[in-house]
This record gives sequence, C-alpha cells and structure tokens, in this order.
Amino acid sequence: MAAKLKPMDADLEIKPALLVHLVMASLPQEFATFVVNYNMSPGRWDIEKTIAMCVQEEDRLKAAHGGSINYVKDWKKKNYNQNIKSSPSKNGKAPYQHQHQQQPFSVDKDMCLHCKQKGHYKKDCAAWLKSVMERDSIRRELR
Repeated sequence: MAAKLKPMDADLEIKPALLVHLVMASLPQEFATFVVNYNMSPGRWDIEKTIAMCVQEEDRLKAAHGGSINYVKDWKKKNYNQNIKSSPSKNGKAPYQHQHQQQPFSVDKDMCLHCKQKGHYKKDCAAWLKSVMERDSIRRELR
C-alpha cells in the first residue's frame, strides 16, 4: 500500500509505525493471538522485525496444525469367498467372511432420503436444510 501511495506524492513520508499497523491489520484471522500479543507488548517493532515475527508465527501455526497426509487406497475388489468351498484352511475352519456387509438399497427416482417424499432429493429438501441450519447455529452458540 505504501509503495502504491509513494509515486502519487514524492513528499509523502510513510512512517514505519503506520507500515507495522497496516501489516497487523492485513493479517488473517489465524494470527489474532499474534496481533493481541503485539498490542500488549510495551515495545514497538520496526517493519523488518514485524516481518520476521510474522514468518516465525506462520511457521508455528503450520507446526501446530500438523502436516498433511495423502492416503491412497487400492480400490481393487478382493474376493474373500473365492476358495471357501474348495479348500478349508489348515485348522479346518473356513477363511474369514464379512458378516456385516452393507446391502444396497433401492431408491426411487426423485425420492428424498431425509423426508421420504417424492419430487426432490435430500440436497433440495427444505426440512433437511432447516435441520442443518439449526444444527450449525447451535454449534456456533456453543463456541
């Protein structure tokens, strides 16, 4: 901002305290405690120290949130029931079988999974949207 203002008026002198204030005002919400700590400290920083402290705070925030992990799963279907009848295992028991497999259920076209009425989907259901909004407002109040 200071660099944009300077060419407009050659005599314009922007004080370092104003630059530090502009930097603090432009920081995202994650830096709120950082700004409060700066405001509570008795000393004032110059622009170089402000930038260095912002970089340090950014590194601290990244470390606090932890890294990111990408999990890749092999989506090939495995046939667990392949050799159940032909060859039992060594101890005479059949290999492990999934007992609680989800059965696909049929849904009529244009049927809402929330209110079970035809004519719209869950994402368009007024009752579902209302319940989501109420749930979100309760969560905001608890914070």
